[in-house]
Amino acid sequence: MREGEEAVTREVPQSIYNGVSAGPHRTGSSTPRARVLVVDDDSAIRRMVARIVEREDFTTEMCGDGVSALAQIKREWFDVIVLDVTMPGMSGYDVVDALRAENPDALRRVILMTAAVRRREDVGVFAVLLKPFDIGELTRLVRSCAAFQRDEAVAIASGDA
Repeated sequence: MREGEEAVTREVPQSIYNGVSAGPHRTGSSTPRARVLVVDDDSAIRRMVARIVEREDFTTEMCGDGVSALAQIKREWFDVIVLDVTMPGMSGYDVVDALRAENPDALRRVILMTAAVRRREDVGVFAVLLKPFDIGELTRLVRSCAAFQRDEAVAIASGDA
């Protein structure tokens, strides 16, 4: 850990969410099934994270680089975006910067995965997950992020936001 930096995995949002629907519904269920985009250039890590998230009954999509992730995010709604920081070409921080420029509220759906410690507040995302990470911590953060998005969407729809 560098001087002046600390590990932060709390998901205390800083602004009001202005998103839309919480994603598709499961057949025969009124409960939204959250959609998670997993972005990592390491295919083994990408597949492992997707499998862990799918076991928690989320739907996943995967991308291997930042450019593809941005294109996917523009095309489809994701309740949670699990994003690696260190990728060739467009890093996770570059993706965060692009999202901040186009739709700052999208940052509230991002969980950054990194071995380089940075404060969540410095980046403006939902959470920072330090590598190597605990599977329980990953699932807790994904569930918390998805629940927050769902609760905010309900508040907006009911006029409480």
